[in-house]
Amino acid sequence: MLWLYGGLLTAPALSWDDGEHIFDNPLIVQGDVAPFWRGPRFGLYIPLVSSAWAALYAVGDGAVWPFRAFNLLLHVVNVLLVARLVQTMLHTSHSSDEPHAAPVTGVAVLMGATLFALHPLQVATVAWISGGRDLAATAWALGALLLVLRRAPSGVPAMPATTRATWRPGMREALATLAFAAALLCKPQVAAVPLALGVWWWCTDRARLRAALPMLLVWCLLVVGAAWLTRGAQQAPPAVSMGARLFVALDALGFHTRSLLWPATLATDYGRTPQALLAHPQWAAPGLVVLGVFGTMLWRARAPRTVGVAAALCWATLLLPVLGLVPFEYQRISTVADHYTYLPMAAAALLVAWLAQRVLAPRGGEPSTSESRTGEPPTGATRTTTPWGAAALAWGVLVVVCSGFTAARLTVWRAGDAVFYRAMLDANPASYSARTNLAVLLCEEGGVGEALALLDGITADAAHDAPVLANRAFCLLRADRAEAVLALTPAVRDSAMQRALAGNTRAAAVFVNSVAEALHRRGDEVAAFAWLCQAQRLHPGDATTAANLATARRILGGDGPPVTCPDGLTWVQLAESVVP
Repeated sequence: MLWLYGGLLTAPALSWDDGEHIFDNPLIVQGDVAPFWRGPRFGLYIPLVSSAWAALYAVGDGAVWPFRAFNLLLHVVNVLLVARLVQTMLHTSHSSDEPHAAPVTGVAVLMGATLFALHPLQVATVAWISGGRDLAATAWALGALLLVLRRAPSGVPAMPATTRATWRPGMREALATLAFAAALLCKPQVAAVPLALGVWWWCTDRARLRAALPMLLVWCLLVVGAAWLTRGAQQAPPAVSMGARLFVALDALGFHTRSLLWPATLATDYGRTPQALLAHPQWAAPGLVVLGVFGTMLWRARAPRTVGVAAALCWATLLLPVLGLVPFEYQRISTVADHYTYLPMAAAALLVAWLAQRVLAPRGGEPSTSESRTGEPPTGATRTTTPWGAAALAWGVLVVVCSGFTAARLTVWRAGDAVFYRAMLDANPASYSARTNLAVLLCEEGGVGEALALLDGITADAAHDAPVLANRAFCLLRADRAEAVLALTPAVRDSAMQRALAGNTRAAAVFVNSVAEALHRRGDEVAAFAWLCQAQRLHPGDATTAANLATARRILGGDGPPVTCPDGLTWVQLAESVVP
């Protein structure tokens, strides 16, 4: 694992959220973490991981490697936590709910941990600096689960007596609750953990479920608070009916399960929006198959002693927050994404370990010495043998297959923005994100013609799209076509575009600064200053705006009193200030 992921330590950051959320974020740069705790930023309330990012920025003085090391360290910790969790869950199920099952073997735990460590679906989280929020949330969530699951069922030790510590009543539950709260403060996607834990106990230990209901209720209340903060901060995707949401959720469940089983066609942007799915309903066919399988498992789970079924149901349960039943902002790009499966992969690891335990468990072997002498073996005296050849072959196949796919995905994630966005565009030619971001890169490198062609090929409603307008203005300005930039200004008269600019202040700042620079090149300093004032009002923390405003004030004010921004300028007034 370290050999595969170690190359990330020297890989550059990506503009795919890493710039805006971390390296170009003035709060991170200045080390001002208080606003992260006061309210959501960029649609998420993740103050704990945002504070960690600020510390990493300060440690490395803005270098990328501390963030890469942070992600890699968290992934190693999560692999160890998953291994321990799988061992605990298999042990308790063997001791209580499946008394006739094969004993837990190190081979089974190794198989599960290997899947979690090396599956190519994990690349999107570990290789993405912004994926640190998923990694940190998963670490806290796994820690919370391990605390409560290592508490034994009635009359059964959870682990051998030498490994047990003395806990005061309720201490495990209190610490687990704090850990789960910390997970929510890293990313609220872990919201389904209480439900998944309830599913596990419902399948394997219903007495423990009844005893843990007060704790699970507290966890659910924490989830409600996190959901309230997040829902109010996110930009709502286009509305779809509840029936359509069920259809979207069915497709997402099938898609993620198929990617788990066959990860040969992974991509960064699948373009699987609700609108695209409703236009191509045949995409949901795999979801129908998966629904049938999970429905059968749910029927079988009516009775306990179903560890494998419980693991499969936990996989589906942990995906619930990102299936689209409750709309979320990223659905504007795609309902499905690889990093959504990072925590659910722990359930997949448990399922693989359970299967390995059943297939590769020790088998009865030759009679013991006492049996050969007496003819009647004493209790527990029969020797067993483990099929080490089969175990080694199965583990080797798992390592080779996962490592091959993972290495291929890593070449995309660590090569830099240009390769990253071109690979995204190859996988999804209609990718809005690939087209807009690649256009910016091409403009910076002088490829204005290709950049404008990419923007022209966007199938979304570009007439009301703030990033498309901003990137087009930026490209034209780089091509020294100032008058073409100014020709875009009538678009701001439209109320829909005004709402789009207000909803994407970063894009608004790019567009307004481009217009101001075009006016400056024309020699209209007063109008340029007015546009810069609008940019400052929309995006106060933008460094480019601050620098341009300072220059404009020096030009207009000279040695006189400082020039101040006028109040109440509307978009229509600004558009009228651009005289043809």
